[in-house]
Amino acid sequence: MFIAFDLDGTLADPSEGVTNGINHTLKQFGKPERPRKDLLKYIGPPTEWIFADVLQTADPLQIEAARAVFTDFYKIHGYRQNMLYPDSLKIIGALTSQGHYLVVVTSKSDSGAKAAARHFQLYRYFKNVFGRVNDCSKIDSLNLALSTTEIRPAVMIGDRKYDIEAGKACGCMTIGVTYGFGAEDELRQSSPDYITDTQEGILNVIQHMAQSL
Repeated sequence: MFIAFDLDGTLADPSEGVTNGINHTLKQFGKPERPRKDLLKYIGPPTEWIFADVLQTADPLQIEAARAVFTDFYKIHGYRQNMLYPDSLKIIGALTSQGHYLVVVTSKSDSGAKAAARHFQLYRYFKNVFGRVNDCSKIDSLNLALSTTEIRPAVMIGDRKYDIEAGKACGCMTIGVTYGFGAEDELRQSSPDYITDTQEGILNVIQHMAQSL
């Protein structure tokens, strides 16, 4: 089975690195820093949406400049401040041993995503990591990942509506996880095929899917 994992909020807790990166960017733009709890909603969405909202601007030049500051911070410092969830290695290790084809598909910049994967030593388990290149959508990234193999069926796993919407658009089954940073209402409204509250639940859902084939 082809299994695509979102990164932030699904395999890893990026809250420190992402919120520090946003505050670093605000500081560079002469704006006051914000409490971390107020910035958690920005974990998962594309960075152009984040900085349009954070800076309250529609100016594409200002948004792009903010994204560049954030990306530079994240490539050097941010990814090192993140943590894998306690059961992530157990889950992906089990799925790998079962012969599944694992990839990461994330809205992070491709360079930031690959840096995080190296930092967490995820390449032991994942065939590849697909981050955002040239402002492509998550749908584009997932389609690219799917194009690298004929292994099917395919599943997309994530904590935000963007993950579920991408999975559906690409013809994948979808698993929503509620332990991440997406609001549960948001996740349920995107109508994933399955929802789990724990990482252990991912294994149970995948096993159920495999037995249903």
